[in-house]
Amino acid sequence: MERRKKSRQPAFLGGTILYNRRLWSAACVVKNQTDCGARLLARDFSAIPDEFELAIPRHEGAYQAKVQWRKRNELGVTIAPLQSADLRALGSRPKRLSALVLEDDVEAVRRSLIHSIE
Repeated sequence: MERRKKSRQPAFLGGTILYNRRLWSAACVVKNQTDCGARLLARDFSAIPDEFELAIPRHEGAYQAKVQWRKRNELGVTIAPLQSADLRALGSRPKRLSALVLEDDVEAVRRSLIHSIE
């Protein structure tokens, strides 16, 4: 039985999870999304806290995320847009989170997920 109010739309976008005062990051794939929630895929979410920031460069968006459910390589989160001051701080992240590095990380996550399904 579907419990969410809005059905999620397929997305398959590269994302970055930021936590520990933005000192740590992890690549993920946003599998599907609504304006208030998302399903995230990655190799392993065991080190990810229950609350974090989620950046989605293709949407030029960043969100405060709160975990609603978790599996080994999947998370269901509620999301709320970050305030403009938080977005400016997010823009000052080190260059290691550039789009090229992120795309490489997302591709590695995709390959890992495909191998785990096979």
